[in-house]
Amino acid sequence: MRFLTLLLATLLFVSFSLSASNEGYYHFPSIHKDTIVFSAEGDLWKTTLAGGTATRLTTSHGREAFPFISPDGQQVAFLAEYDGSYNLYTMPLSGGLPKRLTFSEGIVFPRGWVNNTEILYATNKRNIYKENFQLVTQDTKSLTKHWLPLAQAFEGSFDDSAGNSRALFFTRFSGPSHKIRHYQGGTAQNIWKYPEGKEAIPLTKDFPGTSKQPLFWNQRIYFISDRDESSNLWSMNTDGQNLIQHTFHKGMDIVYIAQDNGQFVYQLGPDLYALDLKQTNAKAEKIQITLASDFEQRRPHWLHWPAGYLSNYDLSPDASQLALVARGQVNLLPVKDGRTISIPNPEKNVFFQSAQYLPLSNHLLGVAWEGIHQSFWLLPADGSNQPVKIHQTDKTVEVEPVLSPDNEFFVWTDSTATVRLTHIQSGVTETIKQFEPDVMDPGHFSWSPDSQWLAFSHRAKNLKQQIYLYSLSDNTLTAITSDRTDSHTPVWSPSGKWLMFISQRFFNSRVSNPFDTNQPEPYSEQTKGIFMYAMNPEAIWPFEPDNEVLQQKIARMMEKEQQKEEAAENHQPERITVELNELQDRLYQVPVPAGDYYGLDFAGGYLFWGEPDSENTFTLRSLEVSNTPDNQPFTVATGLTGYQPAKSGEQILIHGDRDEFALIPTGVPENSIDFKPVSLEQWRVFVSPRDEWQQLLSTVWSLLNNLFADPTMNGTDWPEQLDNHLQMLDRVTDRQDLNQIISSMIGRLGVLHLNNGRGDLRFNDRWSIESSLGAVLSKKDEGLQIDQIYKTDPDYPLKRSPLARPGTQIEEGDIITAINHLPLDNDQPIEERLTFKENQQVLLTINKAETKDSIEQIVWPVDPEQSANLLYDSWVFSRQQHTELKGQGKLGYVHMKGMESEDFEQWVQQYYPVFNRGGLILDLRNNTGGNIDSWIISRLQRKALTFNTFLGNAVNWNMPYAFRGHIVVLINEHTASDAEELAEDLRELELATLIGTRTWGGRIWMFFSELMDNGFITVPHRAGYKSNGRWVGENWGLEPDIQIDNLPHATFNGNDAQLDKAIQFLLEKLEKEPVEVPARPDFPIAKP
Repeated sequence: MRFLTLLLATLLFVSFSLSASNEGYYHFPSIHKDTIVFSAEGDLWKTTLAGGTATRLTTSHGREAFPFISPDGQQVAFLAEYDGSYNLYTMPLSGGLPKRLTFSEGIVFPRGWVNNTEILYATNKRNIYKENFQLVTQDTKSLTKHWLPLAQAFEGSFDDSAGNSRALFFTRFSGPSHKIRHYQGGTAQNIWKYPEGKEAIPLTKDFPGTSKQPLFWNQRIYFISDRDESSNLWSMNTDGQNLIQHTFHKGMDIVYIAQDNGQFVYQLGPDLYALDLKQTNAKAEKIQITLASDFEQRRPHWLHWPAGYLSNYDLSPDASQLALVARGQVNLLPVKDGRTISIPNPEKNVFFQSAQYLPLSNHLLGVAWEGIHQSFWLLPADGSNQPVKIHQTDKTVEVEPVLSPDNEFFVWTDSTATVRLTHIQSGVTETIKQFEPDVMDPGHFSWSPDSQWLAFSHRAKNLKQQIYLYSLSDNTLTAITSDRTDSHTPVWSPSGKWLMFISQRFFNSRVSNPFDTNQPEPYSEQTKGIFMYAMNPEAIWPFEPDNEVLQQKIARMMEKEQQKEEAAENHQPERITVELNELQDRLYQVPVPAGDYYGLDFAGGYLFWGEPDSENTFTLRSLEVSNTPDNQPFTVATGLTGYQPAKSGEQILIHGDRDEFALIPTGVPENSIDFKPVSLEQWRVFVSPRDEWQQLLSTVWSLLNNLFADPTMNGTDWPEQLDNHLQMLDRVTDRQDLNQIISSMIGRLGVLHLNNGRGDLRFNDRWSIESSLGAVLSKKDEGLQIDQIYKTDPDYPLKRSPLARPGTQIEEGDIITAINHLPLDNDQPIEERLTFKENQQVLLTINKAETKDSIEQIVWPVDPEQSANLLYDSWVFSRQQHTELKGQGKLGYVHMKGMESEDFEQWVQQYYPVFNRGGLILDLRNNTGGNIDSWIISRLQRKALTFNTFLGNAVNWNMPYAFRGHIVVLINEHTASDAEELAEDLRELELATLIGTRTWGGRIWMFFSELMDNGFITVPHRAGYKSNGRWVGENWGLEPDIQIDNLPHATFNGNDAQLDKAIQFLLEKLEKEPVEVPARPDFPIAKP
């Protein structure tokens, strides 16, 4: 009997343990009476207010989220990526086949049910900026849509009380794209009220922080707000008064709320809570939910193509093996024949990011993440023994270690810009030099053959890179190139007699003069050459043409080499000779033309370097180091992402952009090489997701801890944040959950330009592309009426809508009746008929509006990205026309949607045609930022100093294309990052007046760091301040000189109050301060 009792207890313990581990991470709850639907593991689940074991409703590998149960409890509307992009669907709450509701809507979010057959959703389809949304109601049976007359509306809830008119309570903005705590910048969400047919009014404008997700119930608006530091549930009356706080969580934020007749559910961290506000003194209760799931995405598994996650590779000294590192694991693959060796990770919390072979030992040096630390390990190349830790650091390893040829040391750089030297056997680490931290860390390390000298490059205070030489014998550090030239990538010759490097010293401009169109600037493309220092004064320049003096030098050198060989036989150590005195006088230039060179190396008597052939790949070029007649550089391989010479110098390992490797002979041009890729078929990696997730969270914490722009972490207790979020890892069920936790943690820093995403997400291989006709269509009995064709600048015909290309006879008002001779079906959306038809011929049958004639036209539909560009180009063209008309031809208009190099094209196309106008409107609204503010400022700072005449008439001025008029810069809540910098600097330089609304508020520069599973984190690392000692406006934004808002209802109806104000301001300015060309002096020109 006692045995049965113990058995029963054991079974109960096992059952409890399994149940306890079956909790997931719960998102986006919806409630109807006692039923709750939520998202977990990327699927929809159903449970009750009492909790218990949830039932899975969906199973697609795509994600399903944002469920909303219909008022009658029969249907659930939700967001899903069944077909690749996210769209809206409905399905029976009891289960069944989903019905698709939206097609080609851009980004969509369901917002609830209006009644049992009509839903409310948000879409950015008709907005030129992806983070601006509009609300739409749609009949789920007929799919008929009604666009609410608001230009900006993201979340919404109708007043469902009885009455002839209903009010909509909504948020205009979607919030900052980077989800940070206590955000108060221009896109902070606030709640507005739209009385039907009237202009919307703000209800929460007095609070600068976040008020979001409005829900109407019992004549009050319930919403989430961070008014007490953490995001909690609040309510107010329908006029925005009588605020009441209903929850009081500290440290954790309510993420999402839902309600049905006063019964609220909300997401807090990984859990769902219930709060019945019909009850007096209601108290929130956690809903205890478990998932009846196999937690497939937590399961350890084999990765069958690790090359997609490659973080590092290295060729063995004998060129027989290839060390590959992916997902924290080191594998050694045979280049030809042999066994694949997996190097064991010493602990489950150790994840290698790189590994390289020791030159004289059967070991590798591995660099690993180990929680929040990084460590260096000695790894056995045969996999027979456990790795041995050499050194551990709490800093970030910024430059990968480089091994000395004698196996004694490796050199590396940490996040404090300190160059460190570590002894391999003892782990003792010394500091060579701590430089001032800079965007560019000391690197490009190269050891001399005798391991006694170390060359590397670092940026000087004037931003020029210099090459340094460090002596291990006396610990001296010498800059061997000046700060007058940009020099980097030093490489020793195998003899140690030469140090080669790349230097930027050639600046012949391809632009011959500044007087051509569009203000041409001097541009130097091929600026770099290859140079060599003779480290030994007796070294003979290997490219010197053959002559009798050279022969005498070679004879003397050979005699000395013989003496050295005899000394070596007597076991006298050979050290290279480095003479630093008069080193500048022994600088030679390699006889290759100037080019765009990088990645210099030397092997087998040949120099190698890269020249870019695309944005991400390069061509490998080579030159024999000899004075052979007709010695010319030649191409080794193209389309590469990396290369590495073998230690013998006889072969080169090349890495292509399709994850392929090949070992090719040195000194052979590309057209004579038989490329045989190294087989990666044996390479497999065993992945433990939960161990990975813990390391990824720790890696992100460490990167920010060491590299964040503010060493005080903006006043955040950063270690506490790591502890708090590590505690949630047990609830993570997939990589997307981890992204949520990372986002929560980094958001505590309270600054923008902090973002994370991607990673090893569950892949949905069912996808489709729906093409577009570049028009707004509406249903009619006989087909689809063309209500609007996107009109773009006619000077650029390739940017026109498919329905407006030259030669087409299609007009607004015409009706499409058939596609490829098949009549349209009102039950089948046109997007389904145009799926996978992008940039292909499609035959349209058209009924003309005026003549009622039927014609046929061939068109080429465009893909979703091209369609979005059409919408944007149409908007810009309409602003240009409006400015031209209302500005009486006196004003120019330029819109820039970003501040990246490719956005400069907009500046050229739009500014130079109007540079001679009296006023200029520079529209930076909805500008996503970048880094080219200085390009724009330098052009607008130009002054007209001299006016040039031709036959007595003034025709232009010098400086060319200088703008002489008055400038207005338009800004709004989506003016972001570098666009904010540009606007502020133009005002500070007294060049422009700012009109609009307060901007986004993200001013700290960031860099992008990829994580081991192809996820990413952006690290804000460089903050700016002004000469008055004031930091630039982070998390607030730039205030305009003239505040004017484009209100949502008026803007929907076609108004642009901000643009109209800019036009009015400039015309009034021109009236008071006209811009005219100064009168020409009297002739003659030359007077005595």
